[in-house]
Amino acid sequence: MIRFTLLTYMLLNVLFVSGQDAEQVVRKMQEYYQKESYSLQMEYKTYATYSAKDAYLKYDAFLLKSKNDAYYKIHNTEIICIDTDVIKIAHDQKMVQYSQVDKTALDQITSPLDIEKILPYFVKKEVKETSEGFHCTFYTSQITQLPYAKLELVIDKTRYALKKQVLYFNQVKKYKTTNGEIKTDYPRLEIVCFPIDTRIDKQKVELSSYLQKRNDKVVLSKKYAQYQLVN
Repeated sequence: MIRFTLLTYMLLNVLFVSGQDAEQVVRKMQEYYQKESYSLQMEYKTYATYSAKDAYLKYDAFLLKSKNDAYYKIHNTEIICIDTDVIKIAHDQKMVQYSQVDKTALDQITSPLDIEKILPYFVKKEVKETSEGFHCTFYTSQITQLPYAKLELVIDKTRYALKKQVLYFNQVKKYKTTNGEIKTDYPRLEIVCFPIDTRIDKQKVELSSYLQKRNDKVVLSKKYAQYQLVN
């Protein structure tokens, strides 16, 4: 009887948490990040397999939002969205790509916080509550438009801030073992999000920090004078 009671509790805890389902928790998380201005540090870790303990690739990321403008840096690439202007900087190639869009440029950035828009693609959703926070798990079908089979989120129970996101990819990738052997497996990506900071560097979302428009001509700022402009 005790065993049955514990099993029932565990199942109910996975399916129902304080009357909330996984989608409700995600929506509250999205509301938390609707703040007018903030910056957010993130850490990306790529693992060769679903169960690997050591990451073979690590890099930092940074997201800054200022009203309808945004700055996003991941590894050696920067994306800046200011009004309808979009700037992409690839430091490895020393290239700056500039374009204009019809709608708000902010829509051009897809960050780990943009979860709600992909919710319809998941066929199974679970949520459970632990001391670490809300654990939301989303599963795709075998045939899906998404590049992953499963998505896991850890969301703070008090502020509904995203603490961690784990993506389990559905396509195999090659990787090299410590002894140099080439293998293939399904990788996973972990993204750790640190607490937001309401202090922001507004220069990161000022067009003059990157380029100037002179008589319908685009000229890169001194900082990027040695970069190739593509527009």
